[in-house]
Amino acid sequence: MTHAQIEAFLAIHRSGTITDAADALMISQSSLSTRLHSLEEELGCLLFLRSRGSRTLALTPEGRQFQQLAVQYENLIERMYDIKKGNAKPILRVSSINSLGLLLFPYVYDRFIALHPNVELEIQSFDTVDAGENIEYGETDIAFTSGEYNSDTITALPVFSEPMVLLTGEDSRYPEEVLPAELDVADEVYLYWGGPFYAWHAAQFGEDAVSPLRISTMDHLYYFLLKKGKWAAVPMSVADALLPRGGLRVIRSRSDMPFRLIKCMMGVAMADSPLLNDLLDCIKEFINSKGNPDYTILF
Repeated sequence: MTHAQIEAFLAIHRSGTITDAADALMISQSSLSTRLHSLEEELGCLLFLRSRGSRTLALTPEGRQFQQLAVQYENLIERMYDIKKGNAKPILRVSSINSLGLLLFPYVYDRFIALHPNVELEIQSFDTVDAGENIEYGETDIAFTSGEYNSDTITALPVFSEPMVLLTGEDSRYPEEVLPAELDVADEVYLYWGGPFYAWHAAQFGEDAVSPLRISTMDHLYYFLLKKGKWAAVPMSVADALLPRGGLRVIRSRSDMPFRLIKCMMGVAMADSPLLNDLLDCIKEFINSKGNPDYTILF
């Protein structure tokens, strides 16, 4: 097995097609195909599924296993060259869901970098499923998420919980205090915040309730909440980040709101990492600095 074969495999996996992978490596498609076929012959199994009429190649179960090892090999080679250059550094690859990465974790990352100037911090942003797969593939070390991911090779540590609150524009027609069921779903800016939020939403508005505006990132939330009459249920950390920008206010709920639970997913080998412990301490330090008892540290 050669470096060129592993490089070819990873290029095909990341590009999705032989054509794009060959372009990325600046070799001919026939040369790339030869490398892949020779690798599969040596391993005695197919690494990609070939579907008639489809240009895109998907990994076989054996290919998924090989991909994890290939990424580890790639990272190891890179670190070996760093030793030769005299600039080898520990690397920590951290993913977080969009709302944490944009609105809360930048302060945490700043503190961690100050504590560990010699650690290379790679900041990623993936949803729960993609983060879990990346941990299994060896492309992510730690992921902060509110979703569920079932895997025998990944453990999840509860980090903190926070209540949801109702946000609306300052000139909204809604009063200062409401029962959530009194809100109009037609005015909602809907984001999916996990299982407890979904259950709460279904209980308040019915399982068939459909909001006409659904978004998946924080980039558009502030913009749409400024539109007259719009409202959204958001975690408290999101509200804390958006309210200082102006133009928004909190609607007090006369009934209980759901909580969002943030968890840290990691491979088993990361569980005892000093870098993980220091990152968690940075989170604890930041949340405690807010002086808000509604945040609950869980580790």
